[in-house]
Amino acid sequence: MKKILIMSVFILLGLILIFFYQTPIKGLLRDYLPIYTKSYINELNNEKILKFIPKDQAIEAFRSFFILEDKLFLQKLKNHEYYVDDDLEGSFYNANFLKKVKNDKAIGTSYLSINQNYIFLAQENGLFFNINKENLALSEDFIEVNHIRSNMFNLIRYYDFYGQGQYGIKGFLVDEENIYVAFSNQVADECFNVSILKAPLNLEYLNFEKFFVPNECIEINNDYGEYNASDSGGYLAEYDKDNFLFSTGTFRYRDHAQDLESELGKILLIEKSTGISKILSYGHRNVQGIVFLKDEQQIWSTEHGPNGGDEINLNQLESIDPINFGWPISSYGYHYASSEVNIEGAIISDLDHKFYNKAPLHKSHVKFGFEEPKLFFTPSIGISAIASVESEFIDKNVNLLFSSMGIHGLKNEKSIFAYDTNQNSYTKIFFGERIRDMKYMPSKNIVIFNGESSGMIGFLTKRK
Repeated sequence: MKKILIMSVFILLGLILIFFYQTPIKGLLRDYLPIYTKSYINELNNEKILKFIPKDQAIEAFRSFFILEDKLFLQKLKNHEYYVDDDLEGSFYNANFLKKVKNDKAIGTSYLSINQNYIFLAQENGLFFNINKENLALSEDFIEVNHIRSNMFNLIRYYDFYGQGQYGIKGFLVDEENIYVAFSNQVADECFNVSILKAPLNLEYLNFEKFFVPNECIEINNDYGEYNASDSGGYLAEYDKDNFLFSTGTFRYRDHAQDLESELGKILLIEKSTGISKILSYGHRNVQGIVFLKDEQQIWSTEHGPNGGDEINLNQLESIDPINFGWPISSYGYHYASSEVNIEGAIISDLDHKFYNKAPLHKSHVKFGFEEPKLFFTPSIGISAIASVESEFIDKNVNLLFSSMGIHGLKNEKSIFAYDTNQNSYTKIFFGERIRDMKYMPSKNIVIFNGESSGMIGFLTKRK
């Protein structure tokens, strides 16, 4: 009887607390428990940013963040139609945890990073996973995967990060001590940039804090008259033990790319201990891949052009001054504008010169004092990652690989290319998936990539 009385008192006190402090308690639960509720979605629907989002779509967005399979794994694909170069062997796996659909072209968009012991994956909606390298046996049908919980939902509370659209994680880097994540940051109401979170490396739980935020954000309605959240950059790449590389976009406020007072439209060197930044290059539109070659003191980067004009650029680190790659004054692409349609189905003729008056896109870089791209692609191939490889991987003359996501009408350009930088020539070594990111593991002489046409993970090794 005494136990029942004590329990009744606690229940009564709990009901009183909930009645008088309903909102704080609900907020506490949401911050610290992995839950989503229909009532929460109802509240979000009342906010401006969710005004036009169907309720069932919003619920599904949070389901895909909070609800995962009981067991996470890679399962080998027995049958596939991928093309692989004769000198290579491919092993391809379905990933039962890469299922988030952010747009109608991509499933399970994710980024890769590798440290001494683990392969890490970051899905665009803020989920993190790792694979122990010791468990990486490509002869096996299954590879075990671990989910790493985090406080991401506590820090990022605007719906579009989790739902469909252009916002989310944009880059990912793990060293032996910390993890760095680039993400679409809502700095203020309807004002965004790409910023960096940092967390001590922990395979059970990642406790992120904001680490680097550029010195300005771009308003959706701005005086330049254009905005696009996909023009964000956000790629993170290794540099040395004290610094890493970080690309930023202009969210289509193109003038910032040529402004050295702005940190947008740049490749920055970020100090790991302080977050202090230094501009290494500018005149960038939307850098998607970066790799640093230490011995050669070279930074190679891949960059989305507008309509055409995808680029591979080289910054030979010889000057103390930042290198200018020309955007938006020079480009081998064209503006998406107002009447003529090209092979990609994009409109390229700007009859009233509205866009070209702001950004002329001259068909030369060097004539205007800018660095020429080493390669450019018009039509675009949807260029994405770039990685350095050792001569043992495929050919002694190949030192870089680059990948692509393809475009409408050029489906075979969903590919990986081997690039001989000395001859400035390249050869296709894989196609069949829209590839977002790619890394090389020298210890195993393996290339790993993610295929977001189907939410798969692929491995390429030299044929024995």
